[in-house]
This record gives sequence, structure tokens and C-alpha cells, in this order.
Amino acid sequence: MKQKLLLLFIVLLAISGIAFWRYEWIVEKDVIYLVKGPTIIADKTWSGGKIIYYQNDETISMILKKDVSQIVEGEFIERISGAQLIKKFFHTVVNSAGQWSNLDSLRKSFLLKIALCVVAVIFLTVILRFLFRSPRKDRREVGLVEKEQAPLRPIPVPEFEENSDENQIILFFLNLYRLQLGAPESAVTEFEALESAMSEKNKVYELRIKQSGECAKRRMSIGPLGEESGSKSKCYYVIFDVHMVIKIPPKPLTDFSVYIDSIRKEGEIVAKLLPRECIIPKVSVILRRVRQFHDEDTLAPEKIEARYIRWLTNRVEAQNYLKIGKTFVFFMDLSKYFFLAHIIDNLHNVADKTNEEIRSYPDLIWDAQGFAGRYGQRNGTICFKMQELFYSCERDLLRHLAQSDTSVIIPSYRIKGWFLSYLSGREIGAEEQDLSAQQMQLINMRMKTILEENAETVQDYREVIRHQIRDVMFTRNKTQMASMIINLLELLTWLGKKMVSMRDLKPDNLLVAGDRSQYPRFLSSPDQFSIGLIDVETAVYFGPGEGEVKQPQLGGTPFYATPSHLLKNEWLREIYGDLKTVLHLQDWQAIVGIIYKVVTGTALFEKSGMLLPAVRVHFQKRLAQKEEIATIAMDVSRMFWRSAEAEFDAKLQESAPKLQSILLKMGENAYEILQEAVTVLNGQIDGAIEMYIDCQQLFPGETNHQNLKRASHAHIVKLQDQFERQAEKQGGEAQNLKKVVKWLAALSRLKHKREELKRYRVRLEETPPNLTVHDVMHIMFNRVLYFMFKPEWNESLVSESIVGPVGDGEMTYEATI
Repeated sequence: MKQKLLLLFIVLLAISGIAFWRYEWIVEKDVIYLVKGPTIIADKTWSGGKIIYYQNDETISMILKKDVSQIVEGEFIERISGAQLIKKFFHTVVNSAGQWSNLDSLRKSFLLKIALCVVAVIFLTVILRFLFRSPRKDRREVGLVEKEQAPLRPIPVPEFEENSDENQIILFFLNLYRLQLGAPESAVTEFEALESAMSEKNKVYELRIKQSGECAKRRMSIGPLGEESGSKSKCYYVIFDVHMVIKIPPKPLTDFSVYIDSIRKEGEIVAKLLPRECIIPKVSVILRRVRQFHDEDTLAPEKIEARYIRWLTNRVEAQNYLKIGKTFVFFMDLSKYFFLAHIIDNLHNVADKTNEEIRSYPDLIWDAQGFAGRYGQRNGTICFKMQELFYSCERDLLRHLAQSDTSVIIPSYRIKGWFLSYLSGREIGAEEQDLSAQQMQLINMRMKTILEENAETVQDYREVIRHQIRDVMFTRNKTQMASMIINLLELLTWLGKKMVSMRDLKPDNLLVAGDRSQYPRFLSSPDQFSIGLIDVETAVYFGPGEGEVKQPQLGGTPFYATPSHLLKNEWLREIYGDLKTVLHLQDWQAIVGIIYKVVTGTALFEKSGMLLPAVRVHFQKRLAQKEEIATIAMDVSRMFWRSAEAEFDAKLQESAPKLQSILLKMGENAYEILQEAVTVLNGQIDGAIEMYIDCQQLFPGETNHQNLKRASHAHIVKLQDQFERQAEKQGGEAQNLKKVVKWLAALSRLKHKREELKRYRVRLEETPPNLTVHDVMHIMFNRVLYFMFKPEWNESLVSESIVGPVGDGEMTYEATI
């Protein structure tokens, strides 16, 4: 028996020795980057006063802190095998042999005992670890099923007949779910869209992993982000464990170093905007779903991110976790925040509420007085049309049911119920127990046919209800809208203060940060939440300290962009002279569009935005023909800004009651930038009026010029009416008078702008300032308009090309005000 035990011990000793010899330990070391000279790898680093200490093995060294550029903890990863440890031990013993003879016998005995104890502990530790170790489990939520994690391996890229980005993302997360479950690649994977869980934008899918006769299931949702109008990257909103944004670059990105550099560049912009909430891509967003470090809970987020990047650098195959298809994609965690775009949609979502309203007031169609009282006297005729439609429907149903030989008696109130159900989007269902399946099919078919044949009447009826719901929702949500607009202006002032231009501001790129447990109540107070930024890829810093302003990406989202987004920095300097103001005003234009979207739920510059692709082509074509940049800019500006101004005026007039009903109690910073804008605008318009009058020759002489400059908007309109009446009398011979009328119309617009600015200046000087959303939008848009489309480009064109110099046969006139 003792021999067997001895033999077993020898075998275990041999196995342990082989395991110890082959086993590898991963050691993270610090990297010291010097101002000059090579980097230093150290086991440990610490500082004391003006000195940095670092240790390798038992040797401690030091270096002056001023000679050190940066210290990155744990950046260098070293693998040490048991064989290397043994060799290192013997090397230490040999080096220490020279000092051994100098020690007395007592100290020698003591050191030998310590060495034997250390060897014994190492030996037993290795044996126990080798014999009893088990695979480490990463604990994480995996939907309804939780299993041991499979070995790390790249996510395969499956073939799919519809190779859309959305399908590729779904397949990516399906494979990610398989890895979380530890299922093999041979497991059957499938997904299915859940029709009952569909919304207008987001779709819900059920993911399934089948193995060993069992099926694990979980859900994910996905929806597109951004206006379908020219954004370069494609963005999707995904819920899988957490809420996240996935951004697919416009061109495949396959170089890992370029991918990481682009993330770091966004981090530089975020650092300038602190403490403003910002979300940028991070590799940890997706890697934490498949692999976690044992001490992750004790690390700061930036430490976790740095460790994952080091991990990916050393494990090239793991980089596939960040690819969808053949390109690296960007993952952003939105779990703590809300999308501004989603909040705006919720403020104006009347689709479900329309059907709810129809079901909540079932008798109003047959109560003309009640209908008019709720929906307005002007809509009374719609009520009578719907009554006629019901009676027509009732006769049709009774006739068809009689022809089907039914013995069931259908009272009128029951048909009213079916009629309202269909109007609210519901078919006749199984709750009608006394009807056969054939009869229910007949009723549903006839209801559908009749309502489709009278679709215009039904649409008018539903629009009346939607209009009522919009009014109710607007009244209820005015406080929230005001709070959001105040914080949007605060964000704009913050960007100006930090000298950063985002250049692609839109609701989908903005987050709302507040107490999630208090949503949506916190929206009623601007102090209870803030608006932050999602994705700063297009941003540029234009402040001091970094030399020349870097060239940002060209382009933007058309509904919130300007022609200046399409031009390089050097061209913007040549055209406008002030590059920094151009960049900052690009964000002003976007905020104007977002404010309008907050109040109305619709796009402000819808038609003008669609001109930008044509502007780009027009500019490039003329640039290829060697035309001057300034000349091209003037022409494309006229193409875009005249359309934008007309659209702005029309939309604001249409929405004036709502925009004028929201008063803004803004912060001091917002009022300061508006006051500055009014001052600048006043000088620009005064200069434009003077230039416009001085360059014309229809009203010559100093007296005429002074009269025109002093005249109010009302006086110019009165003078314009006089010349219009004269032109009507002369008929076809009034060409000169028509030119004068057109010139006076342009001058009256400028006079009107100046008088508006005077009113705004008075309101800004009140305590507290008294401005509506309508006022703020006017100030901001005109500040952008009169900088981007210079008054001399606009008004001088009228003076020179329409009026022109007085020649033979031309007449001059008196400006009698």
C-alpha cells in the first residue's frame, strides 16, 4: 500500500512539474513614457514629490517627474511561464552565491528554511490549481437563460439573402446571444419579427438558439436613427441588454488602429466640453456583453475602456467582436439617458390617441351639438357626413346579412359599435359569440369596403380628431417644450463658450440627462435636466492653443445644415473672412430647426434642405470650370437662402399662435447671445439700407436719399402702393414703374426687419426679458441669414440687375414721404 501511495505521489509530482513548467501567467506592467528617450517598462510605479519611483524585480529606480510625459498603468502585458520562473530562480541563486559565504551559520539556516517553505507553498499551490481549477464564469444577464460562457472566438459573419445593414445587425446580435449562452457554432439560430410589438420606427425581434432539443429565446429591438436625407453614417437604435446606438461608417473601416484613433479624437472633443454630458463610441459597450475582467467592478470607466483596447491589441481575433459584416462599427451606450428625438415624438404622437379618442366618445357622431362643442362649430358638417356614412353602412350590412339567410336580429346600437370599432382600427372579433365565422367575415368585408369607398370623409373625420388632440397635447406640454428650448439655448451658449462647433446638431444627436425615475415629470423644469451630445464625429474646435482650425468633415443633415457645411475651411475664410463665426452659426441654424421641431413636431427647412445636394453638385461643377469661389458662393447662397427665408416666413406664420404662446424665461447667458445678435443684426441691416438706397438711381438727389433712409416701413409701403396704382393705370407702358415697385418692395422688407429688431431690443431690456419662441427664432434665423447670405449679395442684386443705372428713356422719381 505504501508503495502504491509513493508511486501515486511520484506521478502527481511529475504531472505537477510538467504543468508548472508549461503554465503561463499574464502580468500587466506599467509603461513610463519619457519626454525624451525610450519608454520604460516597470513592475510597479509610484511618485513622491518631484520624483517618480519604479520597480523591476527587487530593484527600485527613480527618475525626475519633469522628464516623464505620461504613465499608463497596466498597458504592457507580459506572459511568464513556469520554465522562466525556474530559470530566474536559479539565476538569482547563482548571483547570490558570492555573498553566501559571508553569512554566519544561524542566518544560513534561517534563509534555507524560508526558501524551503516558499518552494513547498508554490508546489502545493500549483498542484491544487492544476487538479481542481474550473473554467471562470462571467456573470451577466442573458435574457431568460444563463449558461457558462463559451471559449472566446470571433463572431462569424453569416450569409443572408437580404444583405441590408439592419439584417446584418440582427444577425450580429443573434450570434452574440449564442456566445453568451455558450452554444456551439453548429447550434440552430433564427430570428423572427414580432408584428404585435412593431412601432412606427422600431421593430422587435425574437432571437432563438436551438441546441440539444432546447430552445433559448430573448428579444431585441432595432430602429433607424437620423433623417433619411443625406447623413453620411447610418445609425440605428438597438436595445440588447442595454440601450445603445450603432453607427455604421459610410465606407468599410477595416484598420483597427484607424478605428481606435477616430474614437480617441472624439474623446479629445468631449474633454473640451466637460462636464457637459456626451456619449461617444466605446469598445467596452459591446465587449462587456461577451467578456468581463475579474476586477471590472473596481475600475473607473476610462480604465475599463483602456484595458479592453489593450486586450484587443494583443488578441487580433477578438477584434471581430466590433465588426458587423466586414467593417468596424461604433457602439454607444445610451442606457442612462433619453433621446431628444424620442421625447419630441412622444410630445406629438397622435396616432394611438386618435383611436383612443374615437372609442372614448362613442356617441358624438350622433350628437351634432356635442360634436361641435368638442371639435368646433366649423366642423359640424363633418358630423352630418359621418351620420350619413353610418346609415349607408347600416343599410348595406342589413341587406347582405338578410341575403345570407341569417335568423339573427341585429339592432342599430350593435352596428354602431361595429362602425366605431372599424373607425378606431379594430375588426369584428370572436367576442361576437352569436355570429358564425362566415357572418363575421361578411361584416368585416362590408365594413372595410364601405369605409374604403368613403375614405375622404373618414380621413376628414380623423383629421378633425387629430387636430383636437394636437391642441390638447400642446396645451398640456407647453411647459415641457419651453424647458427643452431653454436648455437647447443653454447648450448653444456652452458650445460657443467652449469654442466647439458640432456641425451636425439634430434631435437624433442629442440626449436628455435627468433622473430616470422622474421621467417625464422632470421635463417641466429646465433645472431638473440638461441636454447633452451623442456622437461628436463632425465636431471641430476653433479656439486658441491648437494653431490652425482643423478641417472637419464636409456635409451634414440637410434639414439642419447650410451651404457652408459643404465648403472647406480655406474657402469659408475667403468668402466670409471669419471662419470661427461661420462654424458657430452652423450650430445656430440647426438649433433654430430643432426648436421648431420641439413645438410643432415637423421639420422647418424641409424643402430648402432638399436643395443642398443640388447646391453641392452646382458648386463642384462651377469650381471645375475655374470660376471664383466668391462668385459661386454668392450664387449658391442665393439659391438656398431665398428658399430658406421664404420657407421660414411661411412656416412661422402658419405656426405663429403656438410659437407666440410660449414665453421663455432663459438664463443670463442665452439673453446675452441674443442681445449681441440683435446688435450685430441692427448694424448689418442699417448698412444694407444705406447701401441699397445709395446705389440706386431711380430716386436721385440727397433729399430723396435722406427721405428714403428716414422713412418707416409703413411709409415705404404707402409709397409702393402709389406707384402700383400708377402702373395699373399705364398698363403695358409701365415697365419703369414696375421696376420701382419691385425696388420699393425689397426696401420695405429691410425696413420691416429693422423695426422688428427695435421691438426685440426693447423686450430684451425689460426685467425680466419678455421673449416668445417666435421672437427667439426670428432673431436667431436672421443672425444666420444676414451673415451667411450677405445683405450686399442680396439687395445689391436687386438694385443693379432690376433697377440698373438710368439711361436714355429712363425716368427718375420723387420720394415724397
